[in-house]
Amino acid sequence: MRHAIDTNVLARLLVSDDEEQSLRLKPYFEAELFVPVSVVVECEWVLRSAFGLPRPVLNRLIRSIFDFPNIEFAEASSVLAALDLHEKGFDFADALHLALSKSCSVMLTFDKAFIRRAATSPDLPLVREP
Repeated sequence: MRHAIDTNVLARLLVSDDEEQSLRLKPYFEAELFVPVSVVVECEWVLRSAFGLPRPVLNRLIRSIFDFPNIEFAEASSVLAALDLHEKGFDFADALHLALSKSCSVMLTFDKAFIRRAATSPDLPLVREP
């Protein structure tokens, strides 16, 4: 049976901060699990905001999930590409937006910091104001 997991389940898997909940999850990690893209975005925010994890630790934790053979990510290649960009200083959500928009030639935004950051990577789609 395949189960989709929510952010709090993914975060619990990564940080094991609640022993009782972690134990309750253990049997499910022998099943097939699915992680939606929205859960990855929210999990990054939780790990950064609630747990105060620095970028390298956060990226390493999220990447570690790809080592579980029974866990499938929606848009796995885009999530990995976003982690690469995040390691280069991009905001994670912005990085994921770009990675998921790889078939587009331009991304429109009013976020000037995002535009500046993307301009340093010529291999990315153009990011500019409308």
